[in-house]
Amino acid sequence: MNPSQISNFKAQRARELSQLHAFLQRKFRNATQALEPLRLAATQLAKDAGLKDGNPIWGYTISNLVLPLGLNRHIEPQGITTLRVRIDCSITCNIENWNQLEDPFISYNFATIIYGEKDNVNYSICWHIDKDGGKKSNEYHPLYHMQFSDGSSHLGKSNSRFNWGQLVYLDSPRFVHYPMDIVLGLGFYLTNFHCKGVFEEYLKDPLFSRLYNQAKNKILKPYFLNIASHWDCDYSQLQWKSSSLLCPHLC
Repeated sequence: MNPSQISNFKAQRARELSQLHAFLQRKFRNATQALEPLRLAATQLAKDAGLKDGNPIWGYTISNLVLPLGLNRHIEPQGITTLRVRIDCSITCNIENWNQLEDPFISYNFATIIYGEKDNVNYSICWHIDKDGGKKSNEYHPLYHMQFSDGSSHLGKSNSRFNWGQLVYLDSPRFVHYPMDIVLGLGFYLTNFHCKGVFEEYLKDPLFSRLYNQAKNKILKPYFLNIASHWDCDYSQLQWKSSSLLCPHLC
């Protein structure tokens, strides 16, 4: 790609973030400030596009995107107030890999934190996805993996004496999980923290549907095809469950 094409690519990604921000503002009318990190990421990416320096590296950092929790069943401890979902997403990508069946990410970090308060005590839980092959560790690390944590460090309140109650905690297991950008991350949020039907309603919107399908093709498609390539088989003979039943995020 020449410098002009690279600049146009970055500008388009910036516009998409800006459009996504406007879309979420319409969906969550009372959460303007909580959506500001998305607008800031779009602004920074637009500035990068304006440099026109031919650098094929692009990305964004979204920190503290706060959204409402749509499910409240079986929450423990009981009595926690104002539960919120926070999403942090930081990605660095190479444009040259974006349209290929390759891993588009150079560096990657994604976290979903649920947090709230009760009797002046903070409560939180986190699921984060890293890109780390574990070369410096004697433990198995799938290249992209999801881990569970208390979430306090993401909230800027890292607590080495976090009260785990009767829960046993350790770093393992590191669950195999596909990477997500902010668009796929919203799909993760909608299919895990809202009732059935909400995600489908979002997909009826032409803008969100276009952005979500694009993210699936650029990120999920190469990821799952790489895993499937482990086996040499005729995929037309598959008679198992539908892909969207196995993974609702594929929809």
